[in-house]
Amino acid sequence: MDEADYLGDRIAIMGEGTIRCCGTSLFLKSKFGTGYKINFIKNRDVGYEDICKFIKERIPNANMVEYSDVNITIEIPRDNANDKLIQLFKDLEQNKDQLKFDNYGFGSSNLEDVFLKVSEINEHHLKSDNIN
Repeated sequence: MDEADYLGDRIAIMGEGTIRCCGTSLFLKSKFGTGYKINFIKNRDVGYEDICKFIKERIPNANMVEYSDVNITIEIPRDNANDKLIQLFKDLEQNKDQLKFDNYGFGSSNLEDVFLKVSEINEHHLKSDNIN
């Protein structure tokens, strides 16, 4: 996926023998991408509840997507998040010790996220076609 993202001028995703979407990497990410992801590296003895609550107070439509002993990944939809992100990062830095995380990283959707979303949409269409 990374090679397609870096090298492809236009990317097409096929499903069931037909092209399901086509466009530039940026277009596909903006149309089918999940938004942004924040990955927290936390202390082992701390739960995820405080961090999730902290994020949801600032961005209510954020969702936890992964959790392990040392990592928490929270997804933030693109919808109206851009204006809240700057304040979120300021608040995270000010409350880092209270929330007990060591570090965090921030990223946007990648082509793998796009592919999974398009596959999900394709699967939904196939199921609805079989019902009729």
